[in-house]
Amino acid sequence: MASEEKNISDDGVVARNSVEVSDIKRDLPEDAGNRKGVDVAATFLADLDPAILVEPISAKEFRKVLWKIDLTILPLLWITTIVGAVDKVIISNAAIYGLRTDDHLVGNDFNWVGSIFYFGYLGFEYPAAILIQRLPVGKFFAVTVFMWAALMMCTAATDNYGGILAVRFLMGMFEAVIFPVATIITVMWWRTEEHPFRIACWFSQFSSIFSGIVSYGIGHTHTALHPWRLLFLVLGAFSLLWAIVLWFFLPDNPLKCWYMSDREKYVVLERVKDNNTGVEDKKIKWYQVRECLMDPKTWLLAVFAVSQNIPNGGLITFAAIIVSGLGYSPLITTLLGIPTGVVATVWSWIMAYPCSKFKNSRCFIMATANLVTLVCAILMWKLPSSNKHGLLAPTTSSTRTGALM
Repeated sequence: MASEEKNISDDGVVARNSVEVSDIKRDLPEDAGNRKGVDVAATFLADLDPAILVEPISAKEFRKVLWKIDLTILPLLWITTIVGAVDKVIISNAAIYGLRTDDHLVGNDFNWVGSIFYFGYLGFEYPAAILIQRLPVGKFFAVTVFMWAALMMCTAATDNYGGILAVRFLMGMFEAVIFPVATIITVMWWRTEEHPFRIACWFSQFSSIFSGIVSYGIGHTHTALHPWRLLFLVLGAFSLLWAIVLWFFLPDNPLKCWYMSDREKYVVLERVKDNNTGVEDKKIKWYQVRECLMDPKTWLLAVFAVSQNIPNGGLITFAAIIVSGLGYSPLITTLLGIPTGVVATVWSWIMAYPCSKFKNSRCFIMATANLVTLVCAILMWKLPSSNKHGLLAPTTSSTRTGALM
């Protein structure tokens, strides 16, 4: 553009220079409104009423739009990741409610029931990435939630090892899209410096709180169905209903948000333009793929994620069995999962603040925070099995790993 300067008045109004509006239009491709491979933001700006571009944006308007995003988009992401995590980890509580007996699991069978989920997850991650690129993100997300919810309800009908393996594998496939989609949507709606706290919200472990409360309540039921079957039916039904909510309320991108005006959509674009990521482009740019694969940071983060999830996945799958093995009843065991979620959630929020305020601090904070997890792992390894309360505390605290990734 010929000029990127803005005049900021005392009341926080961002007043555009007179040449800037014409520059915006001039810098767009001539056929931006019709051409494929052009970011949707360019198409939107090409067709936007010039009167909207001319009107100055005040700091108050920026804050108002941010509040609207935080009160609509963030809860949709947050609840979806909670539902996904619950559907994934509830297998732990189901194990102490009779699943292993009813499905005739012996020896290492339950280990494979926990692991097979991640085989499906790994196998579908890359095909899912292509589908996310090609399909409307919001609608695709809603369909995958619907599918894993249906599979969760099907889990209640399993009565043998092969059946539960098949269902868990398929669930892993459909849940592989959760974090990629949530990350993409976060980039669409929030500025880079706003990401840490929002990600800490939807990546928090509220799922442990939710699943603990629901499991405790269902543990008190007296029905023809065993509690673990009822657990999968209730949580699966909730997920089905939530998929419908997502279909109608989660937009594919900010410019397709039916409950925002054109002016608000324009303010959203103004807010995130300095991210330099665009909003949505359905064309795969292979030079960007090569750049990603050649960047050492990509591989360092990949190794870090794998290192985190090896202990994290095992602990999540066997958490209830571990706590129950300390001598607690099934009902008390489900309640003891709640502090895990509280600790992990609060810890992730605390760590998100310095990450958003101090540049180049994220790697140091992640490394420092993992020292806590390392200490907890050593305590669980070295403390005698007779020290029931001593073993319970590090079991709760060690799950901060997942919240900090």
